[in-house]
Amino acid sequence: MRDLEQRTENLARSEVLGNQSALVSWMLSTDLSLFDHITNTLESAEEAADREGWEVGLHHEDQTIFYNRYTRTERAFDEDDLAEAWAELVREEGIEQEPVEVLEWWWIGRAGSFLARDLEEIGAVLLTHPETDDVWWGRTESGQSLAYDSDLREVVRRLEART
Repeated sequence: MRDLEQRTENLARSEVLGNQSALVSWMLSTDLSLFDHITNTLESAEEAADREGWEVGLHHEDQTIFYNRYTRTERAFDEDDLAEAWAELVREEGIEQEPVEVLEWWWIGRAGSFLARDLEEIGAVLLTHPETDDVWWGRTESGQSLAYDSDLREVVRRLEART
């Protein structure tokens, strides 16, 4: 685990350019249209379903069975993509996805950078300025080093899986 921490720290040092929470807060308060340029503002379907007690009971080829630990019920979906199965469960169960709370804004460069693309792919909150193409990552964890951040750790895992 220490190795993952070090690799994540290396990523953060080279690609996360600085905490700009005060700047982004000021920009959002003076130009409300910027809110339209924030992506991934809701928790994932998996997070919403987990909050309601759902977990994967079985995921095999073309079927996913979910189990609710609170109601002790099961739901089966003919879906081979796990993310799609979670989304279908949330729709059918009427579970609302709650807004994510951004605790810090970190500047990560310009749109199209590999970090911006990877963070977008994993569903992290991003603000892209429409005029400058600057991108800020909305960090939803705080009080710990960036080396422990789950979004950055997932980016590191994906980068390593590609190589």
